[in-house]
Amino acid sequence: MSNKQKTVARLSAIQALYQLENQNQTPEQTYQEFLSYHFPDKSHQDLSAPDTDLFKSIFFGILERKENINELIKNNLPPQWHFDRLEMILKIILQAACYELISSVDLDAKIILNEYVNISSSYFSQKETVFVNGVLNTIARAHRPECFS
Repeated sequence: MSNKQKTVARLSAIQALYQLENQNQTPEQTYQEFLSYHFPDKSHQDLSAPDTDLFKSIFFGILERKENINELIKNNLPPQWHFDRLEMILKIILQAACYELISSVDLDAKIILNEYVNISSSYFSQKETVFVNGVLNTIARAHRPECFS
């Protein structure tokens, strides 16, 4: 899969998780809806199709490990930031990045950080983007130090 397809998969997983949080659907319903209605078909050849395996892995992986991932984020927030007060989309971006840092050990942590910092800049101002970078950098250095030596 191309890098663009992976980026689209990450962005789609974030959007699907946000939808799941805000609508009365099961995870499977949200997942199937994204596969059926949100991904480009052959008539939209100008759009990049996501890496559906990565999309599925991130979407369901976060749901399976949400408690552990949230604890990891909480333990690495600056003192003035409170997890429960973070915007939902900001939480989901952090969750997705943490999931990949934990589960995608074959992928360089710096690539994961770069992807999610870029995604966060699509949603937020520089303040939140710097925040995302700082939190993820702290987590990555603690859990994947070999990528920073």
